Amino acid sequence: MADDLTALSEVVTDRTLVLNVIRGLNVRFSHVGMLLRRARPFPTFLESCDDLILEELTMETRKDAPATALAASTTPSPAPVSFDTGAGGHSKPPNNHRSKRGGGS
Repeated sequence: MADDLTALSEVVTDRTLVLNVIRGLNVRFSHVGMLLRRARPFPTFLESCDDLILEELTMETRKDAPATALAASTTPSPAPVSFDTGAGGHSKPPNNHRSKRGGGS
């Protein structure tokens, strides 16, 4: 139709063609329409057609792929380490901290 209008001296811009393509998209391709509208620089009519054809081919291959289920779980944290000295059952952490009073290391 755009070519016919051009033959009648009514020029149809690429932008107008792309916007009409986006407006007429099927629901399955609505996400592609959003991507086309947000593209910088605005895509040409031929680029838009190529993107839609590529998406259609990708959709066909996705139908054949089996569904994948993913699961996530947390592992229990390990029990705390005890510092048993063996004498009288008293526990004491290792002495590896610095003195709180002034002084260097």
